[in-house]
Amino acid sequence: MADVIPDPFKGTAEILKTKVAEEAYYDALSKPLKEASSVATDILQGLRLFTRPLSALSRFQERLFEDLEKVRNRVPVERQVEAPAEIAGPVFEKLKYLEPDDSLREVFLNLLAASIDKERQNRIHPAFPKILDQLSRDEALLLRSISVWGGPSFHGFTIDIRWHGISWDGDRINVKIGHSQHLPEKEMAFPERLYAYLKHLEALNLISLSGVIGVGVKHDEECEPIPNSFAMPYKETVLVLTTPFGRMLTEVIFPDENEHVPQVQVSGEPSTKSTPFHTQVFHQVEIVARVLNLHIVGRDVVNQITPYFEVYVDGPESCRVVINQPTDSYAEVADAALKQLLTILNVEPFKVFSHETNANCSQIIITPRPL
Repeated sequence: MADVIPDPFKGTAEILKTKVAEEAYYDALSKPLKEASSVATDILQGLRLFTRPLSALSRFQERLFEDLEKVRNRVPVERQVEAPAEIAGPVFEKLKYLEPDDSLREVFLNLLAASIDKERQNRIHPAFPKILDQLSRDEALLLRSISVWGGPSFHGFTIDIRWHGISWDGDRINVKIGHSQHLPEKEMAFPERLYAYLKHLEALNLISLSGVIGVGVKHDEECEPIPNSFAMPYKETVLVLTTPFGRMLTEVIFPDENEHVPQVQVSGEPSTKSTPFHTQVFHQVEIVARVLNLHIVGRDVVNQITPYFEVYVDGPESCRVVINQPTDSYAEVADAALKQLLTILNVEPFKVFSHETNANCSQIIITPRPL
């Protein structure tokens, strides 16, 4: 006997027999499957964003053995000792995520090499791995340049910090860096962040940015004000130096950098008699020249109206700086240059041996200060 479908369900039974009902059923069944598939697709697409670090992790062990062999070969066998755990541990952890061609990788390997060298272990500070972990690739590149020009061989260099106005929290805004020939802007991935990088390195106590004595903050007459703005352009000339702690770090992570120190230039040609002492004197003259907007013979096209400098190598421990004053109209500028040089060249490690002034020039002879 055929089943009798009660009247309340008769309409439903008829609907289920139709094609429309069949499609509706499978649509309803497939909805959660489609949602699950969509979630899985999203997860896979998200993972693609992290394939590089995940790939780096998978190859870490193989690369680590290569790195350790490379580091070991940098240190003579007789000087090799066990690396301190507080140095090696954080370095290994960082190396997990650095590609073989990453510039930061070499920095960490240099630190690791110093950590197994008994002659250099005493130069390492436990904070070094944590500090390096906070540096971007651009900042490491920047620190490398500053370690040369702002280190003990040159006693610093000057840059101009130029800006339009101050924010409510006291920060300078619309900042640009001028006279930055000692900084690797062209090699940086994000040169527009140069000022932020400099301030970060200063906050880490690796460099110092100090105003040049007697110069201070001035209105920037070379820069146009921002249209429809009350913010006036300002400029400050600052001296960039590596700090004592910064020098400790850079001597470890850039061990070969100080071997390539430029020589003093006299009359446009490098002097074969120049020494690091002469280079230091030349750089101090360069600072004064920059501050007073003057020139140095052999490096600049000399304006024969304004005062200009000449630097001579008289002997292995003697250097002569001449301030030429072509016209009387710039006597005050020449006098200011003389005072600046007498101040800056009569402190450690220099000593002003003698100086004399006549109608057309001033001459200063500098020697190393006796220990």
